[in-house]
Amino acid sequence: ISIGHQVRVTSTGGRRNAQVFVRGLSADNLPFSFVNEVEFKLSKQLTLTPSASSTALMKNRTSVKKEPFEVSVDAPPTGFVKASSFIDLTISFFGHYGEPPLEFRHSLCGKDSSEIIELEYNPFSRQWNREAAEKAKKTTAAAVAASCDSVSDKLGKLDISSDL
Repeated sequence: ISIGHQVRVTSTGGRRNAQVFVRGLSADNLPFSFVNEVEFKLSKQLTLTPSASSTALMKNRTSVKKEPFEVSVDAPPTGFVKASSFIDLTISFFGHYGEPPLEFRHSLCGKDSSEIIELEYNPFSRQWNREAAEKAKKTTAAAVAASCDSVSDKLGKLDISSDL
């Protein structure tokens, strides 16, 4: 017996800043509240602007303890949210079945992206099916990376010279 959940991680925005949202979904892709807390952690060159429902732990780490699970990601004053940037997420659950937290990495590529992570939990062994989680993670990471590479290629080919 296993319990199936899905988590949707969405990032929106541009090269200067981005919004990151985490939402629990049922197996039927409907909004479902089984996530209790999300910790967002960024690489040091980017900073987080906590939402009203979050607790700032450090400038590059924050914890959101109620829905909506969202944060703003800001590039440094002289930089951009690069295609190679990422955000680490630690998702904690209400624990009705003793579910331990799960960690994921989401790519920020300066454009809108969304990934759905399929989760499978066995309440008797109190373990996540890591194979299913890792397979979903690799599949979505590859799709997001391909999408981000496409954006990087296009940005790299832009001619920003001026004839003025």
